[in-house]
Amino acid sequence: MKRLPLLLVTVLLVVFPLWGANSKLLAPGLYQVTSLKGGNVLFYVGSSGVAVVDSGTAPAEGKAVVNEIRSVTDKPILYLFLTHGHPDHVQGACAFPEGTMVVGSQGLDKALLAMEKARQALPARIREQRETLERLRKENAQGILAEEKRLQDLLEEEKEYGQSPIPLPELLVEGRITLSLGDRNVEFLSASPSHTSDSGVVLFPSINALHTGDLVFSGIYPYFDFEGGCDSAGWIAQLKKLQAWSPRLVIPGHGDLGGAEILQAQATLLEELRREVLSARERGLSREEAIKSIRTLPSDKGLRWPEILPRAVDAVYREMDRKTTAP
Repeated sequence: MKRLPLLLVTVLLVVFPLWGANSKLLAPGLYQVTSLKGGNVLFYVGSSGVAVVDSGTAPAEGKAVVNEIRSVTDKPILYLFLTHGHPDHVQGACAFPEGTMVVGSQGLDKALLAMEKARQALPARIREQRETLERLRKENAQGILAEEKRLQDLLEEEKEYGQSPIPLPELLVEGRITLSLGDRNVEFLSASPSHTSDSGVVLFPSINALHTGDLVFSGIYPYFDFEGGCDSAGWIAQLKKLQAWSPRLVIPGHGDLGGAEILQAQATLLEELRREVLSARERGLSREEAIKSIRTLPSDKGLRWPEILPRAVDAVYREMDRKTTAP
């Protein structure tokens, strides 16, 4: 599992600059943890315990989430649902108390194991980078500023990973599962392939609420991770399934909360993107030419993070290549 590109990390830091947490009651028992750097984190309080959706982008955020839960209830944290294996959703998991059951979709374990391998390799990478920087300084060579920036990026990565491994999921779901909080139930559904090959969503049936993970970026260009198994056609199909439930409250992975209309808005944007990329391919444009030619989409007016569009075009073009050449 690769780190999120520096572009997206920088955007997250600008939009969500502080580590810390507050919570907002969204519906009976359902709270949103606010003022985090990354995606939308929820917790749901039942008579026998608490379920949490996603953990924040770093151990410090995970600790802030746990502290916020403790300011609301002393009931045990029973479940931590990780909607997929991107760092900004899982790296706070190591701060959760022992006994919390981690739940995710099939394939999440592989993403977390790859992340742990990268975490363990960081000290050696930092040491090598410091040696490179020291050599350049002694030689008074060019490129020192760039190498200093690489070192700072590695140190920031080390801070985000923390000193403890992310706990592996005890329960991997293929399909749908219902878990009890006593007087309330929570459902976890595998929703792959879509944003990634290990994506899932969380449904709160008694209040008709849905946390989509990164199947929805509300008011924001969606992030595409081709290497992580992103599949735009599958993504659209999963969104249409979610629309059929007609949820009253939809909590996206990133961005503003809404109703079922934000599911439709995301599906529309993805359909437009696929049409534009398909048109470029039919006109004989290479991937690089398609990236340069597709500068906007019909429904993207006012969306934040427009700098992600070239990456989206690249991912969908490669996805279509992959499906064309598949046996």
